[in-house]
Amino acid sequence: IAQLMKDVSLLQASARVNRTYPSKKYGLIVDLCGVLIENYKKAIENYNLYEDKEINRDILKNLFKDSFQLWSEFLSKLERFKELFREITGLEWEEFTQEVKGGNREIFKEAVDMVITDEKGLIFLYPLLRETIKIYESIGAYPEKVKYHDVCKELKVFSAAITKKIKPKTKIPKDVKEELLKRFEFKEIKQAEEIRFSVEVIEKLRKSNKDHVIVADFLVPLVNYLEDRKDPIHKAIYKRLKELKNKYLSRKASIQQIIESLRKEVDYLTSYEREIKTLKPEDRLLKQLEFYLVYEGIKISPTEELRKCIREFLAKQPTEEVKSRLKEELILSVEEGDEKLERILDSLIEDVLIPLKREMENAEN
Repeated sequence: IAQLMKDVSLLQASARVNRTYPSKKYGLIVDLCGVLIENYKKAIENYNLYEDKEINRDILKNLFKDSFQLWSEFLSKLERFKELFREITGLEWEEFTQEVKGGNREIFKEAVDMVITDEKGLIFLYPLLRETIKIYESIGAYPEKVKYHDVCKELKVFSAAITKKIKPKTKIPKDVKEELLKRFEFKEIKQAEEIRFSVEVIEKLRKSNKDHVIVADFLVPLVNYLEDRKDPIHKAIYKRLKELKNKYLSRKASIQQIIESLRKEVDYLTSYEREIKTLKPEDRLLKQLEFYLVYEGIKISPTEELRKCIREFLAKQPTEEVKSRLKEELILSVEEGDEKLERILDSLIEDVLIPLKREMENAEN
């Protein structure tokens, strides 16, 4: 705003910042007169825009911030970010960015992997990084800001890399994405067998003291892949992998335990997806049922009567009568004395078979 305004004229003019540009979270009023903030506060008081006095006071206290105060806050958070970055990666931020600008893609990936596999990285550094960027962008015209343009650019790219690694479906601004692609490769996996869990590769990483890369390149992508899956077997595996990831972050399990558990889950998941891929509905549901029960530690030998119940279950609405018959046949199909099945029968029908049936119907439609 370049001319002196007050009262309703000022309020109307400044209200235009509500119409934000696509991808922008908020607008910014730049006062070129130097006195409009005080006029704005008076206007809010005079027109009593918010009848609630407590809200009114809160607006007057927090809506306006001095640029110097914001700039000091930005510098403080930037220094704290650099300290945390050094603590987690062992690298100085300035030296790191110089290496990256020089084309060192490996050091960039290494730093991202260290952050996402460190509890401090995810709980403290990542949120701090995003907040630092947000404060920088919220500052309007400020003399020192232009000197930190490149610094903020590097912060944005690093933040985007972490985001894409832990939340691969997240969209990032085009200009940041272009810079990110120059130094970091990322892709969203479509099926479990894309994860090449090679014994040779794992051993090589272990000998190179790169345990965090095992978690970053194998465990984290699998957790992301399974996160939104509706299939109950996928959900069960996701739950275990998420627990495994948390154990690593909190260092409650050794890397060897992580590797052994991860290998079992990957083998089970890839085997499951491979086997059900080409089966017809009846066989597929039965196979999924078998996989789920084996995963829960229950051995099953499907009878012909169980197959008939599955066909009936697929063809009709799952009435109480259909469910009851299915339960009876399931009990007869497991090894004698397996009491665990009886304890989970209701949840097996409601939380596994019905969702699987629904998923098949949606796929056909």
